[in-house]
Amino acid sequence: MTDLVLAHSKAKGIERCPFSVEEIQARVLAAMVNEGAKIVAEGIAQRPLDVDVVMMNGYGYPACR
Repeated sequence: MTDLVLAHSKAKGIERCPFSVEEIQARVLAAMVNEGAKIVAEGIAQRPLDVDVVMMNGYGYPACR
């Protein structure tokens, strides 16, 4: 699978770059925060606390809780 992705990237002229574990974690966390803010802004959730409850009880995030 990796070979296929690398070959496709090369064919499309996409320059690949390495990401550290910390960069990946920061990007995933930023995406989660942004989605939480969107659902509050759209009125899907009434308040940020509702998003926190779903993250902890529904997704088990963060794992320390």
